[in-house]
Amino acid sequence: MNKLFLMCSLTAIVAIAKAQDYTDAVRYTERFNIGDARYSGMGGAFSALGNNHSAILDNPASIGVFSDQSYEFSLNTGTNLNKTTFLGQMQSNRINSFSGNVGLLYKIDLPENELQAKYLNFSYTCNRVNDFAMKNGFDVYNKTSSMTDELLGRIETGYENSVTSDAKYTQLIYQDNLNRYVSDFIKYDASGNKTYGPYGLNQNQSLTTTGRINENSFGMGTNFGNRVYVGLSLNVSNSEYVYSEKYTETDSKDVNPSFQSFTMYKDWTDKGRGYGYKIGLIAIPVKDLRVAVAYHSPTYWYFNNTYKTDMDFSYTQNDTNKSVYTNNYDLESKYQLFSPSKLVLGMAYTYKKTLILSADYEYQKYSNALLSSSDNSTNYDIDNTEITKMTRIVNNIKFGTELRIGVMSLRAGAGFYQSPYSMDKASFGDYRVSYSGGIGLKDENFYIDLAVVNSSTPSYRYVYTDYFGNTLYSKTKTNTTNVVLTLGLKY
Repeated sequence: MNKLFLMCSLTAIVAIAKAQDYTDAVRYTERFNIGDARYSGMGGAFSALGNNHSAILDNPASIGVFSDQSYEFSLNTGTNLNKTTFLGQMQSNRINSFSGNVGLLYKIDLPENELQAKYLNFSYTCNRVNDFAMKNGFDVYNKTSSMTDELLGRIETGYENSVTSDAKYTQLIYQDNLNRYVSDFIKYDASGNKTYGPYGLNQNQSLTTTGRINENSFGMGTNFGNRVYVGLSLNVSNSEYVYSEKYTETDSKDVNPSFQSFTMYKDWTDKGRGYGYKIGLIAIPVKDLRVAVAYHSPTYWYFNNTYKTDMDFSYTQNDTNKSVYTNNYDLESKYQLFSPSKLVLGMAYTYKKTLILSADYEYQKYSNALLSSSDNSTNYDIDNTEITKMTRIVNNIKFGTELRIGVMSLRAGAGFYQSPYSMDKASFGDYRVSYSGGIGLKDENFYIDLAVVNSSTPSYRYVYTDYFGNTLYSKTKTNTTNVVLTLGLKY
């Protein structure tokens, strides 16, 4: 069977839709809040302080701390610098993002009462809680392997159905005159022995993601005797995630007489909406000390997904150059995600309205996430078992401080986030570390704040496994810098 005939046969097989997996559960559960400048400058450690629109993200009891009606708007600019290393060669890519946050609070003074409730506050906030802007990739020369090695190995071990469900598996493997599966790099000689190579490929990957999660919060809170503050918020989250990948192998030096090039394209888009609630409490047990606790309910997500793969393939057969393009499939699906609950604990110390020291702790069990089908057309039992196996409990810690000098405030903060993946180390900060600083000016009715946040995150991405079982990963170190400017009005 010649290459072209088998290629057409495999392409004709009905494709299987892209299944959601544990990475989707992690993506829509993670929160790296891009709050206003004061919140960001103090590392987001605000759950015990309140009186801040972005603090409502962590603890809705913050609503009850406000003593004035207020409005604020924040503008954030972010820059992601991604350094990707593959086969010992490094490539840098940069991408920018922009977002805005809004906060509104309306206060109703209450008459004197036995509970000493001072007022009832209502709030609306819209905040960016995760940003998916990323661009990375690599451009290397490989003398030892090809992605087609993995494709051949999978067919030989009986994974034909899995192989044919993705564009990269449909054109690069064929059968020789004895009906043995071979590739342009792994064949049989006249004696029936396998031969390997010759290899000499330019391998290029370009991967871009864009999108965000914005959380709209509708809340209310109150103040009991300036000692206890409680709050509740109902939250509607909107998400969009766009993934675009192009992977190419090219024999630019004409090392292999049969192979020329192939390019694989993979694109998908998730658009979803999630619903949840939060409740919280802030208490002042002794002078200058604040403690807080908040519970975030699970978020119930509803997603629409589109997925598409294509491939260009060029090769030489019978001394003739041939080129083929296939559109393997273009599918749409719907699914649901139950994103796990979160517990937030906080503590803050204030000294004469001059110095603030604060700390937050977050607990979340990612393995409680569940995928399901919107129309019962897909069984996610295997995927949910994978979520349980591949994710774990996460403990995050945030610290912040503020020093007030007249109308000016100086701020600093840090955050240490664990990886939600069970295969990663368990120590704090091995997944994401952030440091921040900021400055603010405030008079009786107006304030302006500026903050800079720098975060670093290492990540690994599977590329392929060669014919001898060696797994090839690319490693990316992402450095993100956010600059946040906030303007606010109290009245």
